[in-house]
Amino acid sequence: TWALIFWLDSHVSARFKIKVSGKHDIKPIYDNVQAYLLISHCRVKSAKLYESKRSMLFIAHVPTNLDPLSFETELRNKVGTECDIEIRTY
Repeated sequence: TWALIFWLDSHVSARFKIKVSGKHDIKPIYDNVQAYLLISHCRVKSAKLYESKRSMLFIAHVPTNLDPLSFETELRNKVGTECDIEIRTY
């Protein structure tokens, strides 16, 4: 039971919604975001790519020691300024 309590306290659920503007190809950005989430020790539970809407949606369990503002800044630097990133934690 202690392991379950530790795991529940050490992760928070997060929703990442990313919209790509301009004429950039959306698939490499999708791959970069997914790789960055895995490198950051996030457990990706769902990843959807909506090419017609030029957006992507990720649902993941994020370690609680990650600061959401700095994480968003690092993610924005990783994918570029042509993306609108919205991170919501639960």
